[in-house]
Amino acid sequence: MLLSQETMDLAMVRKVEELSGTSVRRCFQCGKCSAGCPMATFMEHPPNRVVRLLHGCDLQMHPLVGGGFRFSSYSEKGEAFLTTWQERFSSPDQTPAEPLAMPAQTPFDLERIKAWLDQHFEDPAWDQIGVRCVGCGACAFVCPACHCFDIVDEGTEKEGKRRKFWDACGFWKFTHHASGHNPRDMQPKRYRNRIMHKFKYYDDKFGQTLCTGCGRCIRVCPVGIDIAGILEQIEQTSAAP
Repeated sequence: MLLSQETMDLAMVRKVEELSGTSVRRCFQCGKCSAGCPMATFMEHPPNRVVRLLHGCDLQMHPLVGGGFRFSSYSEKGEAFLTTWQERFSSPDQTPAEPLAMPAQTPFDLERIKAWLDQHFEDPAWDQIGVRCVGCGACAFVCPACHCFDIVDEGTEKEGKRRKFWDACGFWKFTHHASGHNPRDMQPKRYRNRIMHKFKYYDDKFGQTLCTGCGRCIRVCPVGIDIAGILEQIEQTSAAP
């Protein structure tokens, strides 16, 4: 059983399990995800290591103000431990937990940001926002919420296979038609779709934002695009008279 005093990124865990339809604890670290990932060599943490970090712990200790700890279980093993040894623990009270850290920035007003996105699909600001994007796809490959894929038929005239593989909306071929037409023929249009997908389209369909706020895309972007800065810019623009 694993006991930890570190805080798990529960928002990320829930999002990954919601999108995948399975528990991250079912991963047995075979490494195939990293072996087949075209961006794994450029990642600080390859996919299998990210999933391993998501495994977290069975019991988590939350330090309390004034001393002591509050225990939380994150698995059946942890729950069984608390049940077996419940006489060793005092009854829970309202003592607040020690803050982990001061927030780095004020939370965004996502409703205001979405309202701006609803009305500014063709806004010239997208040219300034997306012009730096080089379309490498690194942000999509480290994002715990991105899940775009493509289907390709491979083989000969005698036999073939249909394969599903990871894709990203930042690639120019993502919307490239067989006719040669591409509705997102410029990179700012493709980056606009990334922002729209996370903060408008997914919200329209499922009532949730497709971003956990982990900051991984900011850290791996080779040209320093800061999605938090973009959201702040949109929020300030929408607040202007």
